[in-house]
Amino acid sequence: MNVGLVFGIIFAAIVIGFLLFFGFKYINEMFEVNCDAILGDQIIKLRDQVEKTFQLSLGSSQEFILNIPSCTEKMCFVDYDDPSSYGNWETDNILTRMIIQNKYSLIVFDRDKNFEGYEIERLKPNYNFCVSSRKTLLLKNEGSFVNVKPS
Repeated sequence: MNVGLVFGIIFAAIVIGFLLFFGFKYINEMFEVNCDAILGDQIIKLRDQVEKTFQLSLGSSQEFILNIPSCTEKMCFVDYDDPSSYGNWETDNILTRMIIQNKYSLIVFDRDKNFEGYEIERLKPNYNFCVSSRKTLLLKNEGSFVNVKPS
């Protein structure tokens, strides 16, 4: 066997190893940015659908398909007037104060148990609940607000 070929294969293996080792970080960051973009898109679409539902006549309802991105553990719909624990929604004192103070109606938990709140104007669930996978939601115009519940 040619000694130059052996050294060439070893050198190529080392270079590929370095590329994988140092490139993994950037590839991982690229997937996180993609996941954040999907989440942001879903929130914008939900806001738009809530606004469209609010413009309909009293009692009208529409369905909204919520897609949960892979970086998100769950999305919780909360009544900011009463963010108490219910069903699969559990809160603590800090989160409760943040919800009331900022009028959050949507809380998004990532896989690291960090959360971010969003105020979606006119959105108010009858009861607090969380969604952890793709789910169809029912949005209903209740007059002064839009009710959301799992379909």
